Amino acid sequence: FAEVFGAEFARRLAEAAGNASSAVAGTIDFVAETETFKAAKRATASGLNKAAESVGQSQVVRSAVAKHLGSLTDQANVRVAEKERSEALSRQALDLQRRRLDQHAKDIEEIKSRRASREMSWWEATWEWMNGDQAAADRN
Repeated sequence: FAEVFGAEFARRLAEAAGNASSAVAGTIDFVAETETFKAAKRATASGLNKAAESVGQSQVVRSAVAKHLGSLTDQANVRVAEKERSEALSRQALDLQRRRLDQHAKDIEEIKSRRASREMSWWEATWEWMNGDQAAADRN
């Protein structure tokens, strides 16, 4: 702007705008303090309140609000059903893993009891230590 009209013109224009805005602000403050403005503000607020009450009583608005609330309820019910399905699947997976863990624990106990009941001579123990035949059989 200053390149086209010059720096002096731009400065004076900015100064005039500043003066005008402070004058407008003062006028707005003055008008806001008058009783006429306050009465108009009260009347407008009262009118808006009455209009809102009137519109709220209409069947169209009530129906629209009811439909929206019904839609929100349906969405919430769908989310609940999804979470219930997810919980059921998770419980099934947990039960399966628990059964597998219990079976593994039984298998381990069986292997331990077979090892504990096994009697070996010194030569058999040495042979087992070198070859690991019985340990390999225990794993199968």
